[in-house]
Amino acid sequence: MTQFELLDRPPNARAADNPWPQWAKVYKLDYGQKEAKAIFGDDPRQYKVKTKAFMGDEQGRVTAVKTVNISWEINRDGSWGIYELPGTERVWAADLVLIAIGFKSGKPVAEGVWGGAG
Repeated sequence: MTQFELLDRPPNARAADNPWPQWAKVYKLDYGQKEAKAIFGDDPRQYKVKTKAFMGDEQGRVTAVKTVNISWEINRDGSWGIYELPGTERVWAADLVLIAIGFKSGKPVAEGVWGGAG
């Protein structure tokens, strides 16, 4: 089991630019990640990874996920941009893929993956 995260691994302690009462952006394992670590020996998350494609067989079943490592950099306009790191593409074998968007809207993903369903 592997979980891809677009963001970098959070620090172990609260950073100076993340004072109380802001939500503490620190490294922690949720219950599912703790269970995976107990079974597989490590945190299941891979940080700063972008999914590029789902690969499948002739019956339409998923067989793999193609990813690339990324960096976050500030653009000229001050916004953050995601940049792919050359030479870091990887194919991960898969027989099930779950898409967890978090607090982002799932509509653009649904339109791109399922042609508007969702």
